[in-house]
Parts: sequence; structure tokens; C-alpha cells
Amino acid sequence: MWTISGNWNDNIVPNSILSYAQIDGNSSQNTVVTIDSDITVGSIAIGIGDQLHVQPTVSLNVAGGTINNSGSLILQGGAGNAILNAINTPLYITGNGTLLLNTAGPGTCYIGGNQSIYNISNTIEGVGILPQNTQFIFNGGTLQAKSGGILIDPVSGVGSNDFQNAGTLGAVANGILTITGNGGGDVWNTGTVLAGNGSEVQLHTSANIIGGTLSTVGTGVIKVLDNHTAGFSGVNNTGKIVTGNNTTMIFSGVNENSGSINVNAGTNAASLYISGSTSFAGSGVINLDTTGAGVAAITGSGTLVTSNIIQGRGGVGQNAIAIVNTGTIVSNSAAGGLTVDPVSLGAPAGLTNNGTLLASVSALALTGNGGGWIDNGGGKIVASGADVQLHTNVDVRGGTLITTGSSVVRALSGHTANLTNVTNTGNLAMIITPN
Repeated sequence: MWTISGNWNDNIVPNSILSYAQIDGNSSQNTVVTIDSDITVGSIAIGIGDQLHVQPTVSLNVAGGTINNSGSLILQGGAGNAILNAINTPLYITGNGTLLLNTAGPGTCYIGGNQSIYNISNTIEGVGILPQNTQFIFNGGTLQAKSGGILIDPVSGVGSNDFQNAGTLGAVANGILTITGNGGGDVWNTGTVLAGNGSEVQLHTSANIIGGTLSTVGTGVIKVLDNHTAGFSGVNNTGKIVTGNNTTMIFSGVNENSGSINVNAGTNAASLYISGSTSFAGSGVINLDTTGAGVAAITGSGTLVTSNIIQGRGGVGQNAIAIVNTGTIVSNSAAGGLTVDPVSLGAPAGLTNNGTLLASVSALALTGNGGGWIDNGGGKIVASGADVQLHTNVDVRGGTLITTGSSVVRALSGHTANLTNVTNTGNLAMIITPN
């Protein structure tokens, strides 16, 4: 027990901002120490194989700036909260040990205080709450929700002084890491945000992840919650990102997608919102789908540059964004078609297609609804398994039209379609409905 003076080599219980506590300095002995009342120390060292337990309703306040943890520091929430506070000076957590957030009751585990916290090399894991829009946090080790939830609410700082992740930030073993933008802070990521098998990283209330790698394993997902907005900028996605019903997922900057981005509408719409000049390099997939009356769409304000596969059912462009496509945009859902409606930019094309526009299962509709035209000079429009439908003054210039089997490129009845300098190698048709 920490509070028993005879357990310390000088018979003095460390409990002041100038105290240094070491557990236990003897590599041949594994020691377990329990804190059962509030303690304040300057700094702490925990040896390999040693443990320090902070009991429910107890606060451990560290004022001198260092926890050198090579063993285990365990916050044990239960009947009340177990709390680790950084006070007086920024706290650095070193030593490659484990900081376990362990909850067994109505209480939880808090890491807080009034100073910045730098996790240099520890694994912080379990169930608990990190500073709630109050402190800067740097993670250079591993910070993960495990078998429960961890909530992160980054402080709104200056520049990147919100929450910085240079290590691994995520959820494992059916854990849920929740990131909220409640206080206006962002996650600045040069490391990896990871959702392990059976686990989720959930974003809501305008949470933003800027930079770094997004990764998932097995059934793990990075998810924008129903009825919320969240953003990503300059990320490398190798995993699975999903939206819920009535959500807006904002992307900006230069992004790499070798995984999947899934826009899943329901009763209400869901959208992938393009902010400014936004690119998706790589061979990943952007899936559009719905389980209800809502439309899954790619919309926004700016220009989308993509080499990805955009597929499913819903809308692309929405007469709101310009598109430069070097990948494939394909209508391949048996449940419904895909409509491409580029923005009107005047002389420049609303859609520059240097890749493939493809109808393979359901109709792909190309529309000039908003006056935007399609520069297809470096690309091809293909009907193979379903028709490509042209309507509402769509204007296609250049490139190749290709059909297979009974599929056609078809101008719908009652509509005008403008084709200029195209090479037609397939079946081009008009629907004429008699009076």
C-alpha cells in the first residue's frame, strides 16, 4: 500500500509536488503497489514487472512532468472514478510500459488535469475518457480502446496543437474509440488510426482527422455516425470507412485510397462531400448505396480528381462539383442506377473523363441537368450489361462509345443529347414514344 510509510526506503510516504517515487528498483522482484487515497507526486518510475494500481474514487496527481513506466500503471474504475491528472507542468509518459484503463462498475477512468500530456512510448488501453476539450495530447505510443470504449474530445488549439498522433490510435478486441469535434479540435495524424477486427473508430460532431494512415482489420470499420458530420484531409486509407444514415463525410486535400469508402444512405441521404480541390489516388473503391429512400451521393463544392472505382447506385456530381476521372465510374447495383451530373463551369468541362464511364448491371445516366458538359476525349463510355442513358441536354465531346451484347447508349425519349467528335463502335439508339 502506497500510504504505509514502512513500504518506502526512507519511511516517508511520497505525497508532495517535489516527491519522487520509484517502484521498486529491484529487477529481481515484482512489486504491486496500491493507491487508495488521493496522492500528489513530482514524478514516478515503475520498473519492469512492477504494478501501480489507482483505486476507484482516487486521483493520482503528477506535478513534476514524468511517469517512467516500464511496468504497469492501472487505473481501476469501479464504485467511483480512477483519475490520473497532469498538473503544474506537462506530463511525459515514457518507458514502453502499459497504462491500463480498467473499469468494473459505474465509475470510469479519466486522464486529465490542466497540463499537456505526451505519451512517448506506453500502450494506453482499456475503457475510459481522455481530456475533454481541455488539454493538448501527443501520442507516440499506442492508445486504444479495448473491450469497451474510450472517448477523445481534442482541445481546439493553435495549428496542430489539438491532438497529435504519431503512433497508433484506435480500437481492438471489440473496442470502440469515439472521436468528437465537440470542442472544435482536430486529430493531427502522422501515425495510424486503426480499427481492429470487431472494433470501431467512431466519429461525430464534426470530428476531423488530418493526415496519416487509416487502417482496418477484418470486420473493423472507421465510421461516421448517423446524423453527424466528420471530415478527413490528406489521409492514406487502406481500410474501410463507412457512413451512417443522414451523414456527411467531408474530404479535402490530397488523399490515397487503396481501401474502401462507403457512403450508405438510409431513410435520409448520405453524402461524400468534396471540399475544394480533392483527390483520391490509388486503386481503392468508393461505394454508393442505400437501404431506404435516401440517396447516396458524391457532392460538395470544388473539384474531385480520382483514379478510384466509384460504383453502386446514387448520384455523382449533383451539379455541384467538377470531376476529373482517370478510374472507373460504374453503375453496378441490381437495386438501382447511378446518375452523373457534373457542375457547369462554362468553357471548362464539368467532367473530364480520361478513364471509363460504365453501365454494367443497372443504367448509367449521364445528364446535362445543370449545364455541365463532358470532355470524353481521353476516355470511353461503355454499355456492357446495362444501358447508358443520355438525357436533359447532356453534352459529350470526344472519346469512344462502346457497347456489348444488347446494351446500348441511348438518348431517352423527349430529351436532347449532344454528341460531338465521338467514335461510336457500338449501338447508339433513341427512344421515340408515339403520341
